[in-house]
Amino acid sequence: MIAVPEPEARLAGLRSGQLDICGGLPPSAYADLESDPDINLMQNALGNATGACCTIDTPPFDDNNVRLAMKYATNRQAMMELVDQGWGTLQNDIFIPQGLGGALQGVREHDVEKAKELLSMAGFADGIDLPPLKLSEIDSSFIPWGTAWQQQLAEAVIRF
Repeated sequence: MIAVPEPEARLAGLRSGQLDICGGLPPSAYADLESDPDINLMQNALGNATGACCTIDTPPFDDNNVRLAMKYATNRQAMMELVDQGWGTLQNDIFIPQGLGGALQGVREHDVEKAKELLSMAGFADGIDLPPLKLSEIDSSFIPWGTAWQQQLAEAVIRF
């Protein structure tokens, strides 16, 4: 086993035959890889998860209505299609896949009006400005994920 930290290097290693198995490939490469007869793409429903964390004892995240507003403002299906090219399994608000114990069943619906209502209940009827979102570059999908999420939350007047 060898570690290949850069996603593009993993992709090149797979295409050249230097790697037999690898994960963490850029989603933008999936369609091309799927058409390659020498490569077999497989999806693992118990694999990675992408999500955001916040400190719930610090304003404004200490108000559950703010956190719920962010969840309702998130269109998980659109995120999976845009960022992961449709490869993935939707899950609810915690990072435990539905096939394992402790997972929340179902998927929270996307409801911008409900998000705005929750923000109003939290005292932010005109929207809210959040601290900057900090993203790691360890995975090539994190920056596009953060950009897409920023745009989705803006529909509910949640800005960061």
